[in-house]
Amino acid sequence: MPINSFEKDDKARKRAPDLERDENGHTFLTEQYIKEICDLNGQFETPYLNDTLYLHFKGFAKIECLEKYTHLKSIWLECNGLKRIEGLDFQYKLRMLMLHQNTISKIENICHLTKLVKINLSQNFIKKIEGLKGLDLLTTIDLSGNLIPDTKSCEELLYLPSLASIDLKNNVIDDGDNIVPFFS
Repeated sequence: MPINSFEKDDKARKRAPDLERDENGHTFLTEQYIKEICDLNGQFETPYLNDTLYLHFKGFAKIECLEKYTHLKSIWLECNGLKRIEGLDFQYKLRMLMLHQNTISKIENICHLTKLVKINLSQNFIKKIEGLKGLDLLTTIDLSGNLIPDTKSCEELLYLPSLASIDLKNNVIDDGDNIVPFFS
């Protein structure tokens, strides 16, 4: 049975769009790509109508082109090549930020995300927990599989009043007698 033009267009539209590449062959985000991903996922073409973005497993190194997505509540950015947390300046409604399995070495540029409830930064290269002051609604943080050396590097966790779940497994925390008193 031959495929009619509607079925052919529908199949072509459901194919993942190609990311643009820079002169070194690295992928990067564009407004057009994000719109195409939204279309592929059955989301809205108008940026501010979306409350979730799925930008994981794409291989880009920088968060960008999100300025028009001002009503996002969750962003999935895991398994890329992200080196820094940036490009989230207009995400004031964000509640969940998934940044695991990247190459992030510092927690930064998120203190304005005051509605953030959950953040996943597992399997990165973080050595010190910082940049979280003011995230008073944060209840869950996953920092497992990083390079955190001791409880002194975790002190900023003490200033998060709503924090209920912390995952620090598979780090290099090695200050024996201090671990239990710190977390109690």
